[in-house]
Order: sequence, then C-alpha cells, then structure tokens
Amino acid sequence: SDNDATNAVLDHAALLQSGEVGRLLAEVPTRHTRLQRPMMDPASVAAGLENETCPQDLVDLVVALRTARLLGPDLTRLAIGLLRDQQFVAGLPAALPAGVVAASKTGELPGLRADLALVERDDRWVAVAAVADRLTDPEELGGPDHGTAVLPLFATIGSLSAERLRPVD
Repeated sequence: SDNDATNAVLDHAALLQSGEVGRLLAEVPTRHTRLQRPMMDPASVAAGLENETCPQDLVDLVVALRTARLLGPDLTRLAIGLLRDQQFVAGLPAALPAGVVAASKTGELPGLRADLALVERDDRWVAVAAVADRLTDPEELGGPDHGTAVLPLFATIGSLSAERLRPVD
C-alpha cells in the first residue's frame, strides 16, 4: 500500500528522526502540515503524535514539486510520473476532458476523503486539492462511512480546474 511504501522510505532514510521532513516542509513552506509519526501507527496516535495537513499545504507541496523546488529535475520527473500512474481516479481526475493529464494522490481515513492533483494541458498546469471530513455519523461509532458521496463533487472540482487550462484566444 502507499502507507507501507511511505513508511519504508521514512524508515530507510531515517527522514523523521533526522528532521529532514520538517526541513522540507518548512522550505516549501507549509503552514499546517506536520509529519510526526509513521503512517497507520496506532501506538504513536495513542501517545498523542498526529500527522496533519490542509488543502492549501497540499497545493503548495504540489507546486513546489512541479517547479522542481523539492527535487532535482530527474527525480521531479520520476515523482510526477508516479503520480500520473495513480490507479484511484474517481475523484479530481474522474471527469477531465481529453488532452488534460492528471498526476494525483488520493487519501482516505474513516470519515475523511482527500484528493490532490496536478492537472496539466500542454505547458499549462494548475494544482488543486480537496478534503472532506466528518463523513461518518458521530453518534454511530463504526457506522457507515459516506466518503464516496463526495467523489462526484471532487470530479466537478477537477473538471472546473481543467477549464482554466484552455488555450487563451
């Protein structure tokens, strides 16, 4: 899974322990993003360590990636290529018109859906992120998760973003 891959990279390069993740986040800069623990780590959550972000920070990270401020040119191309190979495209990329390409990443937790995308047409591009939370009934712990209900809205947001990329007359 993507969480396993993230944890493998964080562990292999000791990115959390070395402070490198925090340095990169400050360099972007992000204002509300904190990566304090590995993904899906209940013991760390119980100890009060939480990972947090917001849609604006996700957009800022994608912009920093697209403009090669995070990685060198070869790694930037590789990273964007990996995002273009995303298999879960029911959100922002779902209704893009022909000629528009998306490099995207989805995320979900119980009651939460997130999607970010770099939407490109020729040499024009836009970064967009959407996050919806409180998609479960708080009275029904473990009750139904209505997260898929936001996917058509996310697709509309992606389509509207792509409209901004039409050639200028």
